[in-house]
Amino acid sequence: MSIDEDGILRWDVLDAAASQINNIPVLSRYTLRPGQKPSTAPGSTLPTQPNAHKLSSKPVIFYRDTNSWCPYCARVWLALEEKGIDYDSVLIDLYAKPEWYSSMVPTNLVPAVTLGGRQADPIVVWESKDILLALEERFPDAPRLLPADEAGRAEVLSFLDELAEAQVERAGFSFMTGGRLLGDDQQPHGAQLVEALKATFLEKLAWLESKFAARGGPYFMGADLTIADISCISFMERLAAGLPKFRGLQLRGNPDFPAVSAWLAAMEARPTYQRVRSDDQTLQLLFARMMRGSTAAADAAALAWAADAAADPGLAAARAEAALALEASRESLVAAIVAGTGICRYQANAYGATVLSVNGRPPILSPAARRAVGHQLDRVAAAVRTGVPGARADSSSACAMGAAAAAFLRARHGELLGLSRAAGAQLEEACSRVLTQTYAEAVDPMTFEPMVAPVIAAAEGGDGAAPGAGAGAGARGARAAGGGGVLAHADPAAVEAALKIQANRDVILEDIATKSGIARPTASAFGRTYASVNGAPPRLSPAVREAIDLHLRRLAGLLLTGNMGPKADAPEAAAIGAAALAFFRNRASAPRDMSATAAERFRAACDAVLMDIY
Repeated sequence: MSIDEDGILRWDVLDAAASQINNIPVLSRYTLRPGQKPSTAPGSTLPTQPNAHKLSSKPVIFYRDTNSWCPYCARVWLALEEKGIDYDSVLIDLYAKPEWYSSMVPTNLVPAVTLGGRQADPIVVWESKDILLALEERFPDAPRLLPADEAGRAEVLSFLDELAEAQVERAGFSFMTGGRLLGDDQQPHGAQLVEALKATFLEKLAWLESKFAARGGPYFMGADLTIADISCISFMERLAAGLPKFRGLQLRGNPDFPAVSAWLAAMEARPTYQRVRSDDQTLQLLFARMMRGSTAAADAAALAWAADAAADPGLAAARAEAALALEASRESLVAAIVAGTGICRYQANAYGATVLSVNGRPPILSPAARRAVGHQLDRVAAAVRTGVPGARADSSSACAMGAAAAAFLRARHGELLGLSRAAGAQLEEACSRVLTQTYAEAVDPMTFEPMVAPVIAAAEGGDGAAPGAGAGAGARGARAAGGGGVLAHADPAAVEAALKIQANRDVILEDIATKSGIARPTASAFGRTYASVNGAPPRLSPAVREAIDLHLRRLAGLLLTGNMGPKADAPEAAAIGAAALAFFRNRASAPRDMSATAAERFRAACDAVLMDIY
């Protein structure tokens, strides 16, 4: 293991690891697409250009969306994986579809496939149901997704017609969004309407329950997976992720719908599904962007928080104790946070100044910074009482200081408030909620660059080094990482996330510095973090850059080794680290460039480091 003198993982370990990318099975499935969107994609991907099929010798070319968000594309993707058909993908930007694609596909929608390899005029099929049936007809010897007997086949096809008529997914998304689904004619989204939408969805879900229960499960046809199941999972995956957050309704493990619950569990256990699925939080972030202005998530969180307290009087008492202590000590807490977090910095501080001195008087903290701390404390108090932090700060700089305040209070409340153990636990939970919701959940995702040189990764099971990762790099990797030592026993999904950070660390650092509110020019009401030396153009303080980089290395170290290393020595660096990771956890995008499991590991690691800042 290569670490620095303070026990923090060094980037050279990850640099070496990147040179060995083809020896990491989870990453060997990726195509690297420099300069394109996305920059990496699972599976073999062709350039997005006319006649892309002529570049491939494979029998199927699959045209899908760039983000892996389209549920109809997900149906075809899962069927291709289940049947084991060799295919290449072409990624279509839904917001800028090429003219050649519109000419090829009359509906101008995804998904579509071409069948026939490199022939001049391949067969083009669109609409997900038609594609699934075409694959069954074209590849009858691959694992069957339609029953061999006529009666079973007719039953599956009849179900697909009934499913289209029932519109379970439309009812579910309308309920989740409170009538905001595109094309709904209802006005969003009063309580009476939401209850009516819920009743409609539960009626549709009961119909689906009866279908899954008819043959004893776990699948529609009993023990055998068919295109009936594939046609349902893409929208049920999204509802299973969104409904608990936005409406407090669980689909997984719901005793009122045991057949649906068993079916979801069976689908989620399939290795093929695990390769194509998204993760719940990424889907929730997507829905939050679609539902900007909705109070659904806050309403559901408040109901769950209140239900827990109603069921446990001791829990309610602990929350009341914590809330009263916060409110009674608000001013002294503001002073302690200002003094201890590292957000209060004088002119000569290497991390940039946040204090003001007027007419020779002693420096005082910027009033805007003090208000940011007070606002974050109010959010913590609201989270303790209701489970919902309330409105975020209205500027990125206020969010940055608020992140430091919440991280500091979570770590130091014992010495600041002297709460009982139960009340302290509730305060920590509230601080965690506030900390991970300091920046907007609907923040636009950033686009990562490829993990290694601009080449196509070897096929799974390949044993060669990635082209472009020369012998010198491989030799350095063997020395630094012990022939893959740092990766030898690491979780592959965590390795994937760590290498994403490694390959993009400069872009990530710049993104955090310029958009999180950490970096502030001279004129900012929150103080400045830019320095100008000898009249040169202002640039970000090197100490600020190092503080961000330190916490990115702590994050990567936790992903690879389970050990994030020691905390920052300087409180100023801790404050910057809290803001950096609170911002970054919602800025990175899973379906664009990370597998679902890697995204889950990434966010869990972000949260763990956030809870260990001070």
